[in-house]
Amino acid sequence: MEKTFEDVRNYTEKVAKAKGWELNPDQNFRSSIQEGLLSNFNRHGRLYCPCRDVEGEPKDNRDILCPCPYAVQDIQEYGQCFCGLFVRPGFGKNGEEVSSIPERRPSK
Repeated sequence: MEKTFEDVRNYTEKVAKAKGWELNPDQNFRSSIQEGLLSNFNRHGRLYCPCRDVEGEPKDNRDILCPCPYAVQDIQEYGQCFCGLFVRPGFGKNGEEVSSIPERRPSK
């Protein structure tokens, strides 16, 4: 069963609230990541991070299900997750913007 953009938006809002994070305050950026999640769900049947390549079997990609297990440390260290969808509370209030951060996912 396919998901809608509204489903993904609601999911990401619930995740952010449950984890004590916020969603990226840039609505256009946030929507583009949510669209990527939606596309991955409708293509692969799972909410894979759109910033990473889905390769091989589903078991090989469990670590890129949103929110990925790398997000906690990324947000603690950089204020954002790898794709920039989830950010620490208050992110952007002092002019901060999402930027490229190091990849924690091991190479396959």
